This record gives sequence, structure tokens and C-alpha cells, in this order.
Amino acid sequence: MAVENPAHPSVDWSRAWRADGMEFVPIICPGCGKERVYRAKDVRARIRHRGFTGICQEDRRRRTPEHAAVDWSSVARRRGAAVVDVTCPVCRETRTVLAAAVRKAIEAGKFTGRCFAHRYAGRRRAGSQPYPQHPDIDWYNRVLVEAGGRRHSRLLVTCPACGRQRAVRPHSLAQQVRSGTFDARCRADRRRVPAAAGATGRS
Repeated sequence: MAVENPAHPSVDWSRAWRADGMEFVPIICPGCGKERVYRAKDVRARIRHRGFTGICQEDRRRRTPEHAAVDWSSVARRRGAAVVDVTCPVCRETRTVLAAAVRKAIEAGKFTGRCFAHRYAGRRRAGSQPYPQHPDIDWYNRVLVEAGGRRHSRLLVTCPACGRQRAVRPHSLAQQVRSGTFDARCRADRRRVPAAAGATGRS
């Protein structure tokens, strides 16, 4: 039974041939014109799934999609795979990511550059209220906390008195701000201030 060859401008099906029980076909890169050979079976599958461009690896590397969080000049090879430096736009931490995954996400319009801890930064559930503004709260300053065998996103709040940071649940913090009960001071400083005021009054 004859196999249907899906049309593609980079594939010359008229020059396909068989060797060792397998069929091969030449592919011409639309960018540089370089010709290489692929298994016909793999080419058919990729064309049908709309994931085949015909662009060679060298030309794909030259056509790096621009993104503010990606430094394409840092591309290097590790364990046989190309990696690139990505800087989180929220915490400004730099990490190394597979270049192919970054390129694919950018081309699909789904790449944000955010690290794991800040992957949901600025994203709210449908119908939920926006975070209330407060001068002592940075809603993007988050950290991952291990609890109950799972990772949870917590907001870091800095005590204005002693400078210590504590991890708080974002939802609970938002409720405190809306109700007017939020105090950026840590528990120790909240206890210390009333005690000092009382001592002054007795003097």
C-alpha cells in the first residue's frame, strides 16, 4: 500500500530512496539552502503534527528569538545539549535553561522568563480580587517553603523595626491588609513597643 507523502516546501519527495529496509528523503533548509537527509517516516510524522520547519540546527541557532530575559550570547553546551542563561524579571536571579525549550516557549508566546518561585507572580485566578497596595509589601518578593512534603509560595515581609524577614501566606496577608489589621513589624517588636510605652507611663 502506497504511503501518502505530505507536501512541504523543504522536502523533495521525488528524490526519496530506500536503503537497509528504510526510506530516506533529502531536506533543504529554507534559510541557508543546506541539504541533509532524514528518515522519511519521521519527516511525515513531523509534518502532519505541524512541527516541521525544515530549518537546520545551525540556522535555527542563528535565528534566536529575542526576549528581554534571555542572554543568547551565553549559549554553551552541557552534557551534549545547548543551554542558555535566563534572568528572572521578578527577582533578577540568573539560571541555566535548555536553549531548545526556551526557543520553543518564546515562539509559542508562552515564555515569561520567571523562575520557579515566581512563575505565578502577577497572575491571579479568574474572578479573584487584585492584591491590595501597601508600602511595606512587595507582592513579587516570594520564596518557596517546604511544608507537608510539598512546596508552597510564601511572601517575604521585612520588619521595619529590626529588619528581619518572615515568610507569610499571600492570601492571609491580603486579608489582613484589606481588614486594616496588617502590621509589618515582627511578633517580637509588636510585643516590645507596648511594653516600652507602659514603662514610660509608669515613670
